[in-house]
Amino acid sequence: MTAAPKLRLIVASHNPDKAAVVRAVVGAAAEVMPAPRGISLETGESHDSLGANAEEKARYVSRQVPGTLVVATDGGLEIPALGTDWNPVLTRRF
Repeated sequence: MTAAPKLRLIVASHNPDKAAVVRAVVGAAAEVMPAPRGISLETGESHDSLGANAEEKARYVSRQVPGTLVVATDGGLEIPALGTDWNPVLTRRF
């Protein structure tokens, strides 16, 4: 009897640390890896919530790697000292 092929899961990020966090969550259920180099991750992230931005990124990357499951996270940067003056959805990286 042969083992079933392992599920492959791409993280919509080039950051290996993000892939490691997802790997820790899914355990042995899937082979988790960061998005391949050359895959664009720039979606614009124009939604009103971190969850909607992550969903958009997962859909965007999945169109670039057909047939592969994609997951995205967008935890946002929290700065507690700024309280309501800070909105993590509006941050941008340059």
